[in-house]
Amino acid sequence: MGSKPEDTPCVAIYGNRRNRQVSNGDKTGHGPKLPWTGDNANRFTWPAAEVMTLPAINALLKILEEPPQQTALILIAPKSSALLPTIVSRCQEVRFTQATNDQIVNQLVERQGIDPSLARTAAAMAEGSYKTANEMVSEKWLRLRKWMITEMTALGQSASAGQRGSIRRAMALAELVASDRQTLSRLTVVIKSWLRDLAAWPFLPMNLINQDVAEPIGALAATVGTDLVFTAFADLESLEKQIQANANPRLALEAYFFKLTQRLSNPGGTG
Repeated sequence: MGSKPEDTPCVAIYGNRRNRQVSNGDKTGHGPKLPWTGDNANRFTWPAAEVMTLPAINALLKILEEPPQQTALILIAPKSSALLPTIVSRCQEVRFTQATNDQIVNQLVERQGIDPSLARTAAAMAEGSYKTANEMVSEKWLRLRKWMITEMTALGQSASAGQRGSIRRAMALAELVASDRQTLSRLTVVIKSWLRDLAAWPFLPMNLINQDVAEPIGALAATVGTDLVFTAFADLESLEKQIQANANPRLALEAYFFKLTQRLSNPGGTG
C-alpha cells in the first residue's frame, strides 16, 4: 500500500494487542504523526477494530471522508488484512513486532532471577509480550494457570471416558472462567497452551509448555486425536472473537466447553 499523508487524522496500529501502546510518536520518530496534539485534541481509540460491526464501519468511513477538527482516530488490529482496504487506505500505518520467546526468557532469567523452566513456560504463553510474561511468573498467576490446566485435563479425561456429569462439569467450569473478565483473556491463552501440548505430546513430549503437569496431559493425549485438537483450536479462536465483540462470556464459554466435551466423548464423530 502506498504511504499515507501525514496529516491524516486516522492511525492504524498492528501487532500483538498486549504490546501495543498509542502515543503521539516515540522518541525515535517512528511513531504515528497525529495532526492534533494539543490539550484540546480529542482521541478516539478502537482497541479491537477488526471486530467492528458493519454499521460501525460505514459510520467510520463517513467520518474519514470529512474528519472533524482537533480529532484523531486510532484503530488497533492484529494485521492490516483484518481491516477493510477502504479504511486502511485512509490511515497512517504503524506495525509493532513481538519479542521472541528467547528474548523474554533472557529478560526474566537475567533481570529477575526467574527459574529458566518457569520463564520458558511464561514466554510460550505471553504472545510476544514481556509485560504479560512478567505477570505470568507471579505466584497468583502460577496457581491460576495450574488450576486451569488441571480442570481442562480432568474435563477431557471425564468426557473421553464417557463419564456421566461431564456436561455439568463443563458448564460449571464455564461459569468460573467467565466470572472475572480481567483474567478471561489470560485463561484462554492457557487453554491454547493446553491444546498445543495435547497436539505436541505424541511427537515432542519434551517440548510441552506445561511441563509441570505433563503426565496427566500425556495420559489424555493418548486418547485424543490431533484432528480433534485442531478443531478445538479453531473453536477457541472463534470464542475469542465472540468475546472481543462483546458476546456474553459465560454463554460463549458454555458453548465452547459443551462442543469440546461432545467431541471428546465421541472422538469418531463429526459434531
